[in-house]
Amino acid sequence: MLIAYGQSEYKNAPVLFLVLSLILFSRVFSAAGIPNIINFLHFAAVPCALLFCFPKQVNPSVKQLLWGVGAFYLVVVFSALTNGAGGVNVLLGGLMLTEPFLLIALLTGHRWSSALLHNFTRFIFVFIGVHLFFILYQYVLQGKSGDTVQGVFLDMGAGAHVAGAVAFTAAVYFCFSAGWISKPAKLLLAAISLWAVIFTDSKQVFAVFLVATAILALMNIYKITRFFKLLLVLTVSWVLLLQLGKYVFPLRTYLERLGFFWGGLTQKFMVFDVFSAHFVSPFNWLFGLGPGHTVSRLGFLLPNYFHILSPLGATKSSITNLVWEVNQNHYLSNSETGSSIFSLMFSWAGIFGDYGFLGLIIYLYLWFLVWRHFCRTMTTKFLLLTVFIFGMVFSWMEEPGYILLVISLICLQWQKGFREEDSAEIEAGAK
Repeated sequence: MLIAYGQSEYKNAPVLFLVLSLILFSRVFSAAGIPNIINFLHFAAVPCALLFCFPKQVNPSVKQLLWGVGAFYLVVVFSALTNGAGGVNVLLGGLMLTEPFLLIALLTGHRWSSALLHNFTRFIFVFIGVHLFFILYQYVLQGKSGDTVQGVFLDMGAGAHVAGAVAFTAAVYFCFSAGWISKPAKLLLAAISLWAVIFTDSKQVFAVFLVATAILALMNIYKITRFFKLLLVLTVSWVLLLQLGKYVFPLRTYLERLGFFWGGLTQKFMVFDVFSAHFVSPFNWLFGLGPGHTVSRLGFLLPNYFHILSPLGATKSSITNLVWEVNQNHYLSNSETGSSIFSLMFSWAGIFGDYGFLGLIIYLYLWFLVWRHFCRTMTTKFLLLTVFIFGMVFSWMEEPGYILLVISLICLQWQKGFREEDSAEIEAGAK
C-alpha cells in the first residue's frame, strides 16, 4: 500500500523535463554544436534539482533510500582515503553510481497530478519515437550498420548497444504497461524495436532479456497462471533468438557451443584475479582499490579527461590499463574477435574493484530497496532484472542513457499506481 505524503500537487514539472532532456538528448545537443560539457551536466542537474524540489514531507521509502546513498558515499570516501584517491574521484565516482537513486527520489518525492502523469508518459513516448526514427534514418538512409547505428546516442563508444537496449526496454514497457496504446500500435512498436536491435547488432540485448524472463518465471513458479505465461514467452523468445543467431546475426554466437561459452566466462572473471593480486591489506577486500582505480566507468573516463581533472586532484591507477590488456589479449574478449558478453570491464566488477565487499553490499541493498518499494508491477520488476544482468555484461549500470531511462519508467509506473489508488479511494468514498 502506498503511503500518503506531499498532499499538494507537484509544481516543478518543468524541472523534471529539463533534467530528463539533459539525460536523454545530450548527445543530440552536442552533435548539433553545443559544447561537449552538456553530456555531463546531468550529474549536477539531478542532485541540484533534488535539492531545489525536495518536499517538506518525505516519503519514508525515499528517506530510506537517501540514507542508503549516504552510507554508500561514506564507503566511497573511506575507499579514497585508504587508497590515496582524489576528491574529484570521490565526487564523480559516487555520483555515477548513486545518480539512479537520486533520480528516484526526485521523481517520487512528490505526488503527481493526472496532467503531469499524462505529460511525462508522452514525453517518454516521444523520446522513444525520436530514438527509433534516428535508428531507421541511420540504417536505411545513411547506409550505416552495426556499431555505427546509434540512435540518439551519437558518438558514444557503446552507443549502438545502448541504442538497442533502450529501444527494446521501451517496447517492453509500452507493450505491457501502456493501456492507452492500441494493440496494433503496440505490435508495430515491438516490431520496430526488434529491428532496431538487429540494425544496431546488439545481440546481447536478446540474451539479457531472455535470462531476465527465465529468472522472473522461476520467481513466480508457485503462481501457476503467471508462470506458464512467462514460460510461453521464454519459449518463443528462445526460438526467436536461435533463428536470429542462425539467419540474421553472424553465427559467432555461443548458444550452440557451450564449451566456448564457459571459456568466455572463465576469461571474464579473470578480472577478480587482477584485483586480488593488487590487494595489499584486508582493507582492500572491504573498501576496494579506490574510486576510479579499477574498471568502473570513471576508471575508463579518467584517462580521457585527466588533463582537465588532474589539476583538481584527480588520480588514476595502472590497474585499469592492466585489466584492459588482459581483456584485449584473449580472442573471446577482445574488441576485434570477441564479444562484449565476455568483457572484463563490467559494472559489478567495477563496484567491487573500486569499493570492495562493503561497497558492493550497500549498493545491492540500495537496489533491494528499489525492488521492494518502487517496482510494483511485473513489468518494472522485469526491467530491473535486466539492469542487474546488463551489469554483468558491460558498464551498463553507469550508462546514464540506459539506466536513467529504466528508472524513469519504474517511477512513472509507481506514480501511476499512486494515482490509481487515489482514484479508487475517491470512488469508494463516494459510494
